[in-house]
Amino acid sequence: MKTLRAQTIAELKLTLTRGESILLSLGIPVVALIVFSKFHVLNTGTSAPVAFLTPGIIALAIMSSALVNLSIATGFERYYGILKRLGTTPLGRARLVSAKVLSLVVLEIIQTLVLILVAHTMGWHPHHIVSKTGASSIGLSQISQVVLAVIVATVGFAGFGMFIAGNMSAFLILGFSNLLWFVLMMMSGIFFPLTKLPHLLMHIVELLPSTALGEILHSNLGGSITTYSDALEPWTVMIVWALAGLFLASRFFRWEQT
Repeated sequence: MKTLRAQTIAELKLTLTRGESILLSLGIPVVALIVFSKFHVLNTGTSAPVAFLTPGIIALAIMSSALVNLSIATGFERYYGILKRLGTTPLGRARLVSAKVLSLVVLEIIQTLVLILVAHTMGWHPHHIVSKTGASSIGLSQISQVVLAVIVATVGFAGFGMFIAGNMSAFLILGFSNLLWFVLMMMSGIFFPLTKLPHLLMHIVELLPSTALGEILHSNLGGSITTYSDALEPWTVMIVWALAGLFLASRFFRWEQT
C-alpha cells in the first residue's frame, strides 16, 4: 500500500509539472468557460451560457485527462523504456497501472472543483431540470449519477488512452490524441446543443462517449434537456465504450516499444 501511495503521488506530481498537461486539463477548459460564458459568441440556446457550458466543459476536462494526458504520458514512458523498468521493480505492473488511475482520479477531482468554483463566481448553480418552467435543487440521486458517470467515462477514456499508448509511437500518439480530442470536443454538444446539428449527424454524434457523458452531466446538473431517444440511452453508450476500452487496453497494450 505504501508503494502504491508513493507511486500515485509521483504520477500526480509528474502530471502537474508538465505544461501541456496543465494546459489541456485546466488551462483550456477554464479559459473556454470564462470566454464563451462572458462574450456570448456561441449560440447555446440560453440567456445564461454558463449554465449550458459548465457541465459540458467538466466533461471536456475529464476527457482531456483520461484520454489525452494519459495516452501521451504513457506513450512517452513506453518509448523511453520507463514502463519496462518500472514493471520489473517490486512495484509491479498491476500497481503501476493502479497508481496511474488513482492519480487520474485525483486530477479529475481538482479539475472539477476548479471549474465549479470558476462557474460559481459567474453565477452558475447546479440544479436538476424538472420542467420547462422550474428546477429543483440538486439532490443525492443527481450527485450519485454524476459521480457514477464520471467513473464509467474515466474507465472508458483511460482504456482507449492506454490502447493508443501501447500501439503507437510516442510522437504519433502526440498528434493523434490531440486530433481525437479536438474532434470529440467539437462534435459532442459541449459548446452548442446537439439539436443544432443535421438530423443524421446528430444521431451519429450521440454514439460518442464524450456526448453521452456531457448529456448525463447536463441532465443532472442543469443546462439542457436530453436529446437521446428512448432506445439510445446515454448510459448504454457510456457502458459499451467503457467495456470496449477495458477490453482493448487489457488485450492489446504492449509494455515495450517494438
